[in-house]
This record gives sequence, C-alpha cells and structure tokens, in this order.
Amino acid sequence: MAGDSLRIVSPMVMDVRASVLYEADPHVTWSVGYAPELDDEGGRFLLANLHAVGAEGRVDVEISALLLGSSGAASSADDDASQLEDDLSESEALETLYDIARITARGLLGTIDVDLGLPVASPSPDITQLV
Repeated sequence: MAGDSLRIVSPMVMDVRASVLYEADPHVTWSVGYAPELDDEGGRFLLANLHAVGAEGRVDVEISALLLGSSGAASSADDDASQLEDDLSESEALETLYDIARITARGLLGTIDVDLGLPVASPSPDITQLV
C-alpha cells in the first residue's frame, strides 16, 4: 500500500485551547493515533493533536477523521502496524489533516493576538496505535 493512496474524510475539530504564556520553551508537536482495526466500511479512525508553545502563548487542536485506503493493514500485527505507520507518515492525508489543525490554531490564536509562527509543512508526526 502506498502512502499516496490514503485519504481522509469527515475531518472534525474535536477540541481547541489557546492561552497567553510568557517565558515558555518554544516547541511544536504533531501526534496522530489510529484505530487498531478497520470499521465496518473499511475506514480507520484517526485522532490527531497539534500542540504548539511559543514565547507569547500556546495552542492545542485535537482533530479526528476517517482514513480510507488502509485496508492493506487491517490486522493489528506488528508488521502491518509498522507498514501503516510508514505509509501514514509519507501520505498527503496527514499533511491535509495538519493543514486543517494549523488553520484552526491560527484562527484561535488570532483571537488572543498571538502568532506562534506555525510551520506551513507539518512537523514529523508521532504516529501511534490507539488503545
């Protein structure tokens, strides 16, 4: 299965938080969890979190989506999970999900007049299987 055959549908922002901070250690993390099994229609649930902290503030955006095209990794065996994680990390699907999270974060940060300079391209994702 190639990473470019994966696509997301029904992305939904689940939770957002932003606050003004001072003297913080700047960092950005992009974490993605995936369901161990496919649903009845062959999709796989994803839950992603964008977390960013800068000198002026912080933001967290949690977003969910359904991943399609992942039927090659239907079982939860270690090698299938590893293949799915590799395919996800190279896919445009995760980049699209990051774009949605980043745009949401920028809008929310604008309400408290904070610019964290979020990267346009997603940071390297931390991909794990959900429990």
